Amino acid sequence: TVYIDGKPANLSATDLANLLKATPAANVETVELITNPSARFDAQGSAGVINIRFRRDKSLGWNGSATAGYSQSLHYRSNLAGDLNVRTKRWAAFANLGASSNYQRTRLAINRNVGAGSRFRRFEQRGFDTDGVDGYTLRTGLDYAPTPNSTLSATLNANGSRNDFGTTSTTRIKNGSGRLDSSFVNRNVNPGRMARINPALNYRYADTLGNELLLDADYASFRNDNPSTITSDFFTADGRPYAQTGTHFDARTDIRILTLKGDYTKAWQAKNLKLEAGLKSTTVRTDNALLVFTGRGEAVTPDVARTNTFRYAEDVRAAYATLNKSWTKWTVQGGLRAEASHIRGTSAGSLRRGNGGSRPDTSYLNLFPT
Repeated sequence: TVYIDGKPANLSATDLANLLKATPAANVETVELITNPSARFDAQGSAGVINIRFRRDKSLGWNGSATAGYSQSLHYRSNLAGDLNVRTKRWAAFANLGASSNYQRTRLAINRNVGAGSRFRRFEQRGFDTDGVDGYTLRTGLDYAPTPNSTLSATLNANGSRNDFGTTSTTRIKNGSGRLDSSFVNRNVNPGRMARINPALNYRYADTLGNELLLDADYASFRNDNPSTITSDFFTADGRPYAQTGTHFDARTDIRILTLKGDYTKAWQAKNLKLEAGLKSTTVRTDNALLVFTGRGEAVTPDVARTNTFRYAEDVRAAYATLNKSWTKWTVQGGLRAEASHIRGTSAGSLRRGNGGSRPDTSYLNLFPT
């Protein structure tokens, strides 16, 4: 499980990769690997957590920086980044912006032999893949310290990417004597778009004795548009077209996540003893739509059997407590996390087909000792 600044990233592997590509290395302060996470972390992170912490400038006054990079080999890669910081004894504001653009083209050459004798066919496929990714990241925030031990923060994180992926290939089919029997051309055009915005409010109190109180309110909105068009054109041995097919997919996902969380840490430094406890409430709403069309040109028709919309709602309430005791060479940690989940979902495609709909409605309580 990947966290960013101590909070779940809530990104797919591809979207997380695009976010990191658009983030300059100078903006990353540390990458923490937590192999034995305490009960403070969600149950899905019990196997391990990677926590990426972005840099926050702590020097007083105004400062900023700008960087740019470009590399060219067979393909090009470029990035641009800038940050601006201002800090007084009580107030601090920052803004970081990063952008990247990458492109690569991969050649494809595959030969396949199928069958034997009169049924022998040799498939000679030649083509190329193109993959262009443009991404951006934005981080901005305002901190206010009403007392030396407390801080109020408001932050806004946003990132997005555009991925233009495409594949074109020609396959020549030959018989056992090496003569051309037929051929076909496949094309796949897949322009993906992703955007995420994440405003948050935070209160932190920490004293010199190791006691800490954290209060967080986060909202994340994620949208992913992933249309794709797949076409095939078939030709005879002398190059005359005799058939064609086409399928268009329009996949869209909208996710909204509201998280309210409170964490408290009590430390007894003389005894090397620490107690952590907290509450968390997470509300997730997801809308998924898949529209499918078949045919080419004026012969395009909706594919009702594969078209579907799915709505999903999840409410999770969690509480945890962890006790940690340290000696000179040993550390013992024990904790318990309880998560109560209520899940509801409806598949419009299943309702349309008359089977009552796919409804993964369930409620359950899980306990996770650590």
